[in-house]
Amino acid sequence: MRADSNASFANAWRVFLLEWELAKNYHLSYSLYTGSTHRNPLLERLLPSLLYIKAVALLDDGLTEVISIRGLSFPSEGYSATLRGRITFLKDQTVLANADELHRIHDRRNILAHDKDGVCTWEELKQDGMWIESTLQGFGIIGARPKLDYYGERSAMRDSDEPGILSVRDFKVGVKENDRPGIEFSWTEKLHRNNG
Repeated sequence: MRADSNASFANAWRVFLLEWELAKNYHLSYSLYTGSTHRNPLLERLLPSLLYIKAVALLDDGLTEVISIRGLSFPSEGYSATLRGRITFLKDQTVLANADELHRIHDRRNILAHDKDGVCTWEELKQDGMWIESTLQGFGIIGARPKLDYYGERSAMRDSDEPGILSVRDFKVGVKENDRPGIEFSWTEKLHRNNG
């Protein structure tokens, strides 16, 4: 496998970790408006499940990378060209010790993706995400998890020269990666003049 391919996968995992950290702390951004936080039931239902599905997609990509790195020839018969097939193939090659856990995670992903009642919690995402991460680390295609810290900021309200706008203020939320900005989103709130 080419070094740039390995770096590309490692960066995809890195971005996933940043998005995961930002998403699990979404409730803290409410405090920028109201001074208090709350958990939104819709986001609590959707976010962990969507991130779980993405984590398993990355696992699939990672195992494909491992097969390439190891110079293994994935057979055209005997194994399906799916995540299940790749897990079983790597287990049979005696390079994957936690195949049973990965099969369980794959089955859980299928429930989330195909069952209208499928849902997972933040804790389930954390536990199974750790299995995925340790597997990928064990193969050396990702490094140690960086230190991740959520942050949110709000500027003071300031007057606006824009027609119809009384004042504006800026908001910023993000995640620091090893004390440096890793991912950040910003927006501006505008208070309109009451022309009534």
